[in-house]
Amino acid sequence: MQYNQTFSNQRTRKTTANNKATTVALIVRVNPLTGMVQATTPNLFPEWVSYPELMGHLITEKWEPDSENDVITDDLSDEEANNIKRDRKLIDKFVNDCLKDCLSTAIGDEKKPRVLFMAEAQNARKILTWLQNPNLPANDIPTALEFTDSEKNRLWLVRLRVANNCEVPVSIIKGYSGSRGSGVFKWENVCEQPETDIYLSLRKPLTTEQGKNTLKVKQSRFDDGYRQAGNPRLLEIAIVHHPDIEQDKLAIFIHNLRNRWPYFADDISLPFPFPFARSAKDYAVSARDVMKLEDLNESEETEDLADSN
Repeated sequence: MQYNQTFSNQRTRKTTANNKATTVALIVRVNPLTGMVQATTPNLFPEWVSYPELMGHLITEKWEPDSENDVITDDLSDEEANNIKRDRKLIDKFVNDCLKDCLSTAIGDEKKPRVLFMAEAQNARKILTWLQNPNLPANDIPTALEFTDSEKNRLWLVRLRVANNCEVPVSIIKGYSGSRGSGVFKWENVCEQPETDIYLSLRKPLTTEQGKNTLKVKQSRFDDGYRQAGNPRLLEIAIVHHPDIEQDKLAIFIHNLRNRWPYFADDISLPFPFPFARSAKDYAVSARDVMKLEDLNESEETEDLADSN
């Protein structure tokens, strides 16, 4: 099985010039047997590069300034709307090609491995329109992706979102030892499709949220105004496609991936391997830094020219 994810990168050389960032798709995959982490962007595909090589690539990458992936509205001209549709099709093709490559890449003795594709909704909702709620399919492959029957049977699609609403639901997955501090919860009858449910993963309290650092259940801010309430954010899990596995089991598996980050002692907001993509964003060259340096050089040349005149 391969873990995959998409992540949008908001870095571009033109950010300072026109105050508009370019959205870039990034896919990270992990081999569960060897632990090898690889990544690619539309500029790199079909070549997957190692994670250190990706970091070096992002430092010098000059993103395409004309790429737009915003929501289509009536205010846009026909040319702008067509450009957005073109970019979305290119991103869909990029994701489709990456998943096909993962499905055909052997893992150990397994020639046709299963692939778990996880996408974070807050980052990918603009460029992957089939992740938006009105378009989210119920246990089916989105029409924007094209796979054979064999590939469909080995591909799991999941949409994740860090929920802002921290209210704990009352329904818990049957047979799973969840609790207020740790567990997976099932939000039933919330979707229009009767066979679709939303799962909410509640992580364990962080080290800083335990003991004397947080308020006890029976306490309030009147008891100790300096302590914070232990109220971890929920992770929303929407199972899009899950052949040969129950929704509950897949949701529990993703929940357990939240405590599989080797460089952090506590549970993470998004499951492994999402932290790799978040770290990659920090390595992309900031347009603000580059443009400031260029502006400084231009101003110095202007001053020298004025002095010479």
